[in-house]
Amino acid sequence: MYKSLQSGRAIAAIVVVLYHLGLTLAADKYFGTDIFKIPFSFGMLCIDSFFVLSGFIICTAHSSDFSKPHRLGRYLSKRFIRVFPVFWAIFFAVFFLAVAIPATRDTVPHDLEILVKGLFLIPQDKNVIGGTGAPVITVAWTLHHEVFFYLLFGLLIISKWFLPIMVAAWVGLKLFYLDVHQPFVVSFILSPYLWLFAIGMLVAMINKSSKVVIEKPMRLAVLALIIFGVVASLTVHDSSFDNDGRTLIYGIAAGFLAIGLVRAEDKGQVVMGNRWMQLLGNASFVLYLIHYPVLSIVCKLAMAIGLGQLGMLGAVITYVGTFIVCVIVAVAFHLWVEKPLSAYLRERTEKPSLRYA
Repeated sequence: MYKSLQSGRAIAAIVVVLYHLGLTLAADKYFGTDIFKIPFSFGMLCIDSFFVLSGFIICTAHSSDFSKPHRLGRYLSKRFIRVFPVFWAIFFAVFFLAVAIPATRDTVPHDLEILVKGLFLIPQDKNVIGGTGAPVITVAWTLHHEVFFYLLFGLLIISKWFLPIMVAAWVGLKLFYLDVHQPFVVSFILSPYLWLFAIGMLVAMINKSSKVVIEKPMRLAVLALIIFGVVASLTVHDSSFDNDGRTLIYGIAAGFLAIGLVRAEDKGQVVMGNRWMQLLGNASFVLYLIHYPVLSIVCKLAMAIGLGQLGMLGAVITYVGTFIVCVIVAVAFHLWVEKPLSAYLRERTEKPSLRYA
């Protein structure tokens, strides 16, 4: 994994945390102030970069597996280990904690079907389930798209000729439902997020090609940051600036940034490659999944001990303290749970008798 991209993952995860933290403190039941909400109101855009980066990583690691169906099992095993064990650990921890506390018991669903679908990251209608379609861990809606992409990529491992079939099917659905109300499943399939993964894959193929020469790759990275800045600024000043076009523009910028950073690192220019940024990058998946319930708990504790009565000072203390707690909890969970658990599962599945390639 490129160190520059790991640092990028860390920064993206941090911005998402600050975005949600700002929204939380803006709620009337807490401090009711927008001062922390406005600066990072573009935070959801950083999720777009996660999708692009995921497409890049998966294609870089497995493009040599195209049309080699005997490698499908190993690919699926690696994807499962990467996502589900950690997600399940956090899911159950949050669910049972919420159920154990009377005040939060009703914040999680009790319908078995909804919970099972949530456990296996089966997409659910956000208008029905929790506002995002993901019960218990509300930010897990992104993993619905992630898992969907993994499955589609798996078809390419079976045969690369699935690619034109998938593109044709997507275009056909888009045209058929162009002026028609889209059922939830169709709207999920036609989501622009799928194209963000495709951008990441394209960047990976460009990076692998010896025919594509980029003399000054950092210029691409600078161009990407300028686009990021413009789009983020528009989002901050106009909350209605939220559409598929914005997502694709941001995705293209993320693609420019990825190829710029990767090619620069290949030339020896590593951006923010220090060990702390690498640690945060490694823990970014956990930080993303765990931050919302953690910040909710810490903010409630802050009000319980009277910080709400201190006005802006209390808000600042809560903001900084909650962010620090989120990072500490995420890093600790990564080091003591995610890392050893993933290593153990990889060791079990990589035994010679179980290898697929």
